[in-house]
Amino acid sequence: MRITNGMMVDKFLVNMQTNMEKMDRYTSQLSSNRKIVRLSDDPVGVYNALTARQRLARYEQYQRNLVTARSWVEQCDTSLQEVSSKLTDVNDQLVYAATNVKTEGDRKNIAALATELRNTLMDALNASVGGQYIFAGYNTVNPPLTKVDQPDGREPLIYYNGVDLTDMTKAATIEAEQKQKFQIEVGYGLQMEVAITAIDVVGVGDNNLFKTCNAIIELMNSGDETAHVVEQLSAQLDKLSTAHENVLSSLVRAGAMYSQIEILENRYSGDIINYNDIRSRIEDIDSAEVIMDWKMAEAVYKQSLSTGARVIMPTLMDFLK
Repeated sequence: MRITNGMMVDKFLVNMQTNMEKMDRYTSQLSSNRKIVRLSDDPVGVYNALTARQRLARYEQYQRNLVTARSWVEQCDTSLQEVSSKLTDVNDQLVYAATNVKTEGDRKNIAALATELRNTLMDALNASVGGQYIFAGYNTVNPPLTKVDQPDGREPLIYYNGVDLTDMTKAATIEAEQKQKFQIEVGYGLQMEVAITAIDVVGVGDNNLFKTCNAIIELMNSGDETAHVVEQLSAQLDKLSTAHENVLSSLVRAGAMYSQIEILENRYSGDIINYNDIRSRIEDIDSAEVIMDWKMAEAVYKQSLSTGARVIMPTLMDFLK
């Protein structure tokens, strides 16, 4: 086959275009720091990279949810610790009061301490995080515990979300309120309880902690004879002990929630590192390697230009002007 000068020029132009495309690809990779510049570069790699990015976004969202969950559980634990400490103080004073040693003045001081316990309990269980009340079930907008004065001047009642927890004729309503467990999504299909309702802490009916506090206050302020007061205190001590066990059980639940949060945080941290590594291997370039490839492509392109200067020689037509 006869090789003409025009054929050589056409072949040269094709090869030079190929060399320019290689330089363009390496230049784009260096300027963007991405191995895949266009979808056509690696369709399978693009799919795997998008999958890794989707997983990363999901785990990062779960981590943000865990930060919220941690703040709720920490506040819950702090409030319950405060209640437990105050309960211990009141219980110690009542044990001393259940003797014939205490005077009427001493009992009034104990009544003041029981009043402080009731107020502390109410404030602690009305705790909020970011404007959301954590002991209120689904009602995170309004304080769960409200004080209702009695017309006969007796100690005020404490309602939970507008419900009297000592009134067992409303057992169905109380049970429905108790089932309201505020949850946060912390994993794929995983909803985690991050708070405890005030009902679980204070109890219901005759074992309601607020009712016990009111009974203690009224008994200490009754002015009855010491023997009668000592006799009545035994029942209140038993109820106070039961209430303290409820608080400690709630503390254990809060501790279990905190442990689960730590486990999930550690797991997601590892998952994020793994998927970042997968995404990086697919998308990110090895700068040293790409620079070497670019320099080689540059040398080849310059060589092709030098070759073209020899292939595209002047002809007679260049002088017929």
